Amino acid sequence: MAIATLAEWEAFAAQHPDLMMFEVMMPDMNGILRCKRLARDDMAGLFGGNQKSPITLPLITPMGQYSDEIDADDMDGERDVRLAPVAGSLAPVDWLDSPTGQV
Repeated sequence: MAIATLAEWEAFAAQHPDLMMFEVMMPDMNGILRCKRLARDDMAGLFGGNQKSPITLPLITPMGQYSDEIDADDMDGERDVRLAPVAGSLAPVDWLDSPTGQV
């Protein structure tokens, strides 16, 4: 899996100047997509390696809780890790009323 570059973001942003909000989609261990919403102005930070998310996010159960079998202390607590967008995953969300994109 290739990591997207800042140049990819800049090209996409130039093609879609109307998109103001972006959903950063991250699957949990069950394949359920979890989302972090970012304003357009924050997207360069995502593609530059400056956006973070809790390391335990992929371990959330379908009911939105952590399994009793998972000990956050084994992962140094709820520390944040850098998000890395997948190359080629930027897309506009045409079915929403507000100008939104996803990655």
